[in-house]
Amino acid sequence: MYVQGKIDQALVNKLTPDIIRLQSQSRDPITVYIDSEGGRTFHADMLTRLLTASDQDNSRSCRIITVTTGLAASAAADVLCSGGYAIAHAGSVIFFHGVRRSGEEITVAVASSIAHSLRRTNERYAIGLADKSIRRLGFRYAWLHGQFDAFRARVGKPQESDIACFVGLISERMSRGGLAVVNRALERNDRYERV
Repeated sequence: MYVQGKIDQALVNKLTPDIIRLQSQSRDPITVYIDSEGGRTFHADMLTRLLTASDQDNSRSCRIITVTTGLAASAAADVLCSGGYAIAHAGSVIFFHGVRRSGEEITVAVASSIAHSLRRTNERYAIGLADKSIRRLGFRYAWLHGQFDAFRARVGKPQESDIACFVGLISERMSRGGLAVVNRALERNDRYERV
């Protein structure tokens, strides 16, 4: 199925019959292609809940594979990360930002309530993203673990740590931008381990 354009009630209404039809035909994985500037978090959550819902017989949820073909910004980035397996085509743009609220008259009481709500929602999204990322990395680590010794031999470093072998193997398959993210994460991890 395709998530294109603004994520709003109209898009949810348009996609709901397709989601229900796909889920009723089989419990096979559903691939969601995304090219969207985003929209409201509420509607992104609705789409995610629909995609991951069980059927009336309480069958297992369908696995969701999300793919950004161009742009996954704002709430669309949240939908991208909600997949059990997420893919970004080369040249895709993924843009995250914090949750927003608008349209209310702001008083001190309202501002305090909004700040609390935004903090909780941002924390919930961050924890969800981290949880999915950890599971994805765990799967990749287990999948590549059998290749660590061959990697050590190929690079001539028999004492290379498992984490260095893992990073080396996934780095061979990544874009320059992806490598920059991994290198920043490694530098941060090195700083944490020295403390």
